[in-house]
Amino acid sequence: MHLLQFFARWTEDWTGRMSGIALVGLLFWATFWPPSVDQGKTVLLAISAVCFVVGSYRVWSKEHQLVLNLTEKTQIEALDDLLSEFEKLVNWYASDAKTKPKPLSLLIERARRELRRHAPNYVHTFNDVVRDGAHAQRAEPMPVFGTEEEAEKWLKANPERYLCWQIASACHYQLKFVLVECDAKLP
Repeated sequence: MHLLQFFARWTEDWTGRMSGIALVGLLFWATFWPPSVDQGKTVLLAISAVCFVVGSYRVWSKEHQLVLNLTEKTQIEALDDLLSEFEKLVNWYASDAKTKPKPLSLLIERARRELRRHAPNYVHTFNDVVRDGAHAQRAEPMPVFGTEEEAEKWLKANPERYLCWQIASACHYQLKFVLVECDAKLP
């Protein structure tokens, strides 16, 4: 079905694969250390197999990259996904559940990668918010508790959780701003 297309793509790059480093290595080997017939057959068979595998991988890699380019998220979709994940973390850190900082650090790294790809002009401000998370502007109010004692108990129970909540909340607020800015720039 697609076999002819595969071979067409494969032969486009075949000259580069065959005239590359493998042939230079074979030239020096045959010139300075002439092989026996059995050695020559074995080496040529091995190099042919390696060239076939490398050539096939390159065909797959190019086609795979085309698929990724055609199916990747738009700028707004990527930012929406990040916003929803930060919102989940904000709610998780605001709860009484046992929390850890690792999910936040992983999401921050992913957010940086997504911003570099989809909104590179905002990476610097996002990094500032991460660095100054405890003092950065937030839209989310502090988690609401029935009494002051409950709030104080929540804060004392896990101070690291409160810091994670502050950073996640600040990142969430910053991404909302980035989304609004990017949405305003769309035609």
